[in-house]
Amino acid sequence: ALRQRVVLRRRMRQIDEQSEASFRAVIDLMPDLVSVHRNGRVIYLNRAIRRFLGLDGPDGRWNGVDPIERIHPDDRAQIGELFRRVRGTAPALASHVVELRMRAADGSWRACEVSGVQVEVGGAPTEVASGRDVTERKRMRAKLLVTDRMASLGTLAAGIAHEINNPLAYVTGNLEVAAEALADPAAVPSSVARTELLAAIDDARDGAERVRKIVHGLRSFSRAEDEKRKQLELAGVLEAAIRLTGNEVRHRAHLVRDFAPTPQVVADDGRLTQVFINLLVNAAHAIPEGHTDANRITVRTRTDGKGRAVVEIEDTGRGMTSDVQSRVFDPFFTTKDVGEGTGLGLSICHGIVTGLGGQISLDSVPGRGTVVRVVLPGHADAEPPVVAPVAAAPAPVAVRRRHRVMLVDDEPQVAHTIERLLRHDYDITVALCGQEAIGHIARGVRFDAIVSDVMMPNMTGIELIEELQRVAPDQAQRLIFLSGGVFTAQTRERLAQIGAPQLEKPVSAQELRAWVMRIAGDGLPPA
Repeated sequence: ALRQRVVLRRRMRQIDEQSEASFRAVIDLMPDLVSVHRNGRVIYLNRAIRRFLGLDGPDGRWNGVDPIERIHPDDRAQIGELFRRVRGTAPALASHVVELRMRAADGSWRACEVSGVQVEVGGAPTEVASGRDVTERKRMRAKLLVTDRMASLGTLAAGIAHEINNPLAYVTGNLEVAAEALADPAAVPSSVARTELLAAIDDARDGAERVRKIVHGLRSFSRAEDEKRKQLELAGVLEAAIRLTGNEVRHRAHLVRDFAPTPQVVADDGRLTQVFINLLVNAAHAIPEGHTDANRITVRTRTDGKGRAVVEIEDTGRGMTSDVQSRVFDPFFTTKDVGEGTGLGLSICHGIVTGLGGQISLDSVPGRGTVVRVVLPGHADAEPPVVAPVAAAPAPVAVRRRHRVMLVDDEPQVAHTIERLLRHDYDITVALCGQEAIGHIARGVRFDAIVSDVMMPNMTGIELIEELQRVAPDQAQRLIFLSGGVFTAQTRERLAQIGAPQLEKPVSAQELRAWVMRIAGDGLPPA
């Protein structure tokens, strides 16, 4: 009997070893990155992951290597949580998928999607993690995002030009009225004429503000940088999309806003704007031109019972059949004529929204219109945005002399406009290039604040501050950047590293004066 038990145990061990060997042979044929774990340690890495990690030599160098050590430190908590869930999940049920960064054999960080499952191998519970390198897929998706944005910009270009030209027309017209009224130095304006002059200036300001908002939305929408998520107010994102699509909508339908309060959401401003631009353009194109009074496009916001933010865009257009509805989120599917659509819009919208943990769906009835519904998780800890208080104008102090401010901009009109805004309170020096600014510093002149453009020929604002850090570190700390905000990724990264204040053109007089006062007021004026 004892001999039979020994033989039986030996046979069972052989079966377990054969089972484990067969399991290893199977996973070695798989293209996915597979690691096998038991009792908290790695017992096998398949051929694909050994190749990925640079451990595919014949000398068995993978023994003792834990792939978790190759995971980015910021992502290791995710893989720990993944294994905890796997151990608590019923056998043969795969875990959810997590995305993390893993260092490859060439030293680069690669984006990988990883899931796990617990199985029994050789009679023992075993965790199997399966991953896939999705770096190239993410790059391709990013390129498709840019392609879709550029296609949208092409569609909207004429309309955006119209939206800018209208306010620009009354900016220039009202400025001419003001110029003519002030042309005769001998004329003493009556109270009526003075009122008209102030009204003309107010209208010009209003037009300039409209142009500023359009350009700001366009710049946010068109940038092709990596995704940067932050807390957003949906109403602001929707207004930017409405401004950019205004001309597409105007000739087809009345646009109705029905905004109820929603929680803030966490998303990339440009990508979320891209979603709503695509949906508004689709809604407009579903309605033939020429029947504006009979058609509506309604943009509606609300909060659902789960505390999520809901945006609905409803049109009274031609609607869709059930067959079309089943395919609208497929890449490259379009019902538009050749040359009128890429077929990427709704597919990209779906990818962006689901990537935020949200949902996008639509209801449509042929001949009656369509409702597209976007549901986004609310940010649990979001608070209403805090508007930084603008510093009040300082009280005049007779014993202190005026602060000195240098303006550096290669556009003379910009430099002299800023000079007019500041010269009442400060002694102003204008430099039309970085080298001229350095020349003032080299001669021993010191400034309480330096306002500089970023993108200038010969010497950029970044090169200016780097030179100041070398020759006059105290002056580098006094610099405020003022720019149009169109930068390369490298310039944007360097600006973030420098940490100097950045103001966007066109800047309001109030914001500019508050920042100059803050920088100049940090210490006593230089001797």
